Amino acid sequence: MNKRIILPILIFVCLGLTSAAATPTVQKPVADTQAAPAPEMAAQPVVMRFDDGITITWNVPVVGFTYRLPEGMQSRLYMNADGRSGVIRIVNYEQGQTFNLEITGALGANGRSLRPGTYVQTIETPLALKVDVTPAPGQNRVPNMSEIIFTFGEEVSNPDALEKSFSINPPTAGLLTWVTTNQAKFTPKAKWAYDTAVRVVLKGGTGSLAGMNGNYVDRDVVDEFTTMPQKMIDLNLSDQKLYCYDEGNLVFSCWIASGKSGYSTRTGDFRIYDKNQFVDMQSSPGDAEPYLVKDVPYVNWFSGGQAIHGCYWSSEFGYPRSHGCVNVTVSDAEWIYNWSTVGTPVFSHY
Repeated sequence: MNKRIILPILIFVCLGLTSAAATPTVQKPVADTQAAPAPEMAAQPVVMRFDDGITITWNVPVVGFTYRLPEGMQSRLYMNADGRSGVIRIVNYEQGQTFNLEITGALGANGRSLRPGTYVQTIETPLALKVDVTPAPGQNRVPNMSEIIFTFGEEVSNPDALEKSFSINPPTAGLLTWVTTNQAKFTPKAKWAYDTAVRVVLKGGTGSLAGMNGNYVDRDVVDEFTTMPQKMIDLNLSDQKLYCYDEGNLVFSCWIASGKSGYSTRTGDFRIYDKNQFVDMQSSPGDAEPYLVKDVPYVNWFSGGQAIHGCYWSSEFGYPRSHGCVNVTVSDAEWIYNWSTVGTPVFSHY
């Protein structure tokens, strides 16, 4: 009976001893505190954000280290208290740059100098945060209730900075809101005044709006545009039509006969600069097609010697046939003459 009891106990003990002997002992690596200092360098370029700087980590604590940057680049070094790392911040930081940082020397806390070798790290800074603005800079005839829309190249990390970055002249009451995480808009509370030059500035710099990649709007974004005039004449040279707008509403239209080949009507933004109820017109000296026309009626001059006027000597309209002026019927010319004033904008285009 005793033999039956002892045998299992002996087996259990033996198994326990066998199991313990099979378990390996894991030894943690111990840093060589007497090693020469060497920095950890990444094989791939390292992205350096403006607000982070670049961290250099060491295999042993160091008292300090020296480094080389491209000529003209200014920096400051901040060592951590444990001596195992230091942060280099660029004073004249620029976005969209690629450059090399070379470690040239170090003194370890153990008194040893930099381990022989070449220690070069390629560094990239993010591209500036891109901004598109609507209305487009330089745009004319902008509708009087248009919103100003800013679309950023990526999600903005500090949307609260919009208020202090935005300015508008003339001062205009309105509401600044975020439509999405990368699009903001300004909505005026009332119509813009007619024919008004508006200047909008979105301030750039390191304290301005920033993206999730650590980039920011690097310079002031300026949007200057002009609102639509109260009255405007639109010359569509492709359709051979003239349109008159008053407060944004189409109030009159008619067929025209603009300048033919060799005598094209000029394109661009003009203004009526003079008016004559009747005037004699003649060709320039040496013109290949000389002419003299008496008492041309209802003349609105808008660009040099080109004008919108009545044409009593022809009934053909709807295609280019003039020597540069915009011909319309006498009755149409009279309406345009009485409706327009000196200074009325004329937009001529194809």
